[in-house]
Amino acid sequence: METPLKINFDKGNLILQNVPEALQIHLPDIRWNERTLTFRAPAYRY
Repeated sequence: METPLKINFDKGNLILQNVPEALQIHLPDIRWNERTLTFRAPAYRY
C-alpha cells in the first residue's frame, strides 16, 4: 500500500509529501526542496 499524499500550508506555500511520480507531471509549479526533502508550490497557483 502506498503512503497517501500529504499537503500542508506554510507561509504562502503548499508543502507536498509522498507525491507519486505519475502525479508530479500533472502539478504545475511544484519544485523539489532539498532542505525539507519535500515538494513545494506557491499556494496562489492552486
